[in-house]
Amino acid sequence: MTGIGGRAMRRSAVAITVGCAFASLVACSSTGNGSSQSSGGAGSGKGYAVSITADLSGPGGGNGAAGVAGFTAAVKSVNAAGGVNGKQIQLDSPIDASSTTSGVQAATRKALTQSPIAIFTNELNNSSAVPLLQQANIPTLSLTSLDSMQIPPAPWFFSASISSAQAGTAWLAQAKQTLDGSLTGKKVAIVHFDSVSLGLYADTWKKSIEAAGGSVVANFAIPPTIASFTSQAAQIASAKPDLVFVYDLAPSTVLEVQALKDAGYTGSVMAGDTINDDATIAKLTAINPQFAASRLYSTAQQGDALTQAATAYGYGDQVTSSYFSKGWALGHALAAGLKACGIDCSASKLESVLQDTGPVTVPGDIAYGPLQFSTQSHTFATAMQFFKWDAAQSKVVPASKPVALNS
Repeated sequence: MTGIGGRAMRRSAVAITVGCAFASLVACSSTGNGSSQSSGGAGSGKGYAVSITADLSGPGGGNGAAGVAGFTAAVKSVNAAGGVNGKQIQLDSPIDASSTTSGVQAATRKALTQSPIAIFTNELNNSSAVPLLQQANIPTLSLTSLDSMQIPPAPWFFSASISSAQAGTAWLAQAKQTLDGSLTGKKVAIVHFDSVSLGLYADTWKKSIEAAGGSVVANFAIPPTIASFTSQAAQIASAKPDLVFVYDLAPSTVLEVQALKDAGYTGSVMAGDTINDDATIAKLTAINPQFAASRLYSTAQQGDALTQAATAYGYGDQVTSSYFSKGWALGHALAAGLKACGIDCSASKLESVLQDTGPVTVPGDIAYGPLQFSTQSHTFATAMQFFKWDAAQSKVVPASKPVALNS
C-alpha cells in the first residue's frame, strides 16, 4: 500500500461462486459462504461465528444494506478462497435495527444471544448499543463513528469511519485548500444530520474553524426526514458564507444543496461520505459547480475485485455505494485479524489482536493511505480525499490531495 501521496493499484480476482442476493440473505443456509448456520461460536471447530446488526429499513436503510452487502461479499470471497486458518467465517442472518434507538438495542440483544466471536454493525443510532456491547466485550466492527468509543479507543470498538477529532483535522485541511490556504476572516455554515456522532463533528469543526481565524455563521442539525430546507437555506445565504459544510443522508443533501442554490448561494460546498458515489457527485455538481464530497474509501470501479464479488454474490445494485466499500474493507480487516488470532481464536484474543492489525492488503484500489488498526487509533482508514465532478472528462476527479487523519 502506498502512503498519502498515492494509492496502490492492487486488483485481485475473486472466485466466482454464486451466493444469495441481499434481498434473500436472511434465508441463506450455506455455511461454505458465510451464512446463518453459525452454531460454532468463538473458538469452535465449526467456524468463526459473526453476527450482523444494521439499519435495513428506515432512513438509514440504504446505507445499512450497502454496508452489509460489502461486508458479506468480502467474507464470501475469503471463504471461497479457503477461509481463514482452514475454517470458514460464518455469518448469522442480518438483524434489522430499523434506524431507531429501540431497534438498535433489540438487534444488539439478539446478536449477543448468538455467541459470536465478533459483531459487524452499521447503524445511525449506534450509541444506544454501547452499554450492551461494553458489558459483552465482544469485538465490534462498525461502519459508523462513535466518539465515546474512539477517543480514546475502546479495546472492543473498531470503525471504518472517522472520529470528530479526525474529521476536524481532515476537513479543516480541505477547507484551507478550498479557500486559498487560509480561514482567517472566512465565514462557514454547517449543516449536519442530527445524531450524536455528527453533532460532535459539528462542534469540532466550529472549534477548529474559530481557532484558525474563521467564524461559523450557521449550524443546523437536520432530522432523519426533511420536507423543506428553504428557510434554513435563506438564513445561510443571508449570512454570505464563503463555504458550507454538509454532512447528511443522500436525499437530504440533494434537497439542501438545491435549496442553497435557490436562495442565491453560489459558494463552495464540502460534503460528507454519505453521498460520494459518482452519480450523486455528478448530480450535485450540476446544481453547484463548486461541490466536492469526501471519501474514506473509493467506490468500486468496473472490473475490480469489489465489482467481481458483487456480481458473483448478487449485490450488483449495492456496489456503487461507498458503504459497500466500507463493508468490504472491514470484512477483510476481520479476516486479517482472525488469521493472526489463530485457529482457536476467542473473542477476547481477537480483540487484542485487532488492536495491532495492518497494514491490511484489501483487494481493490479503495484507500488513500494504509488500512490498519493500532493502539492509538481504531479507525481503519488513515487518510481521506475530496472529489469533484469534471464535466469535460465526464468523471469524478480529485478536488485535493489526500489528507492524513492522524496528523
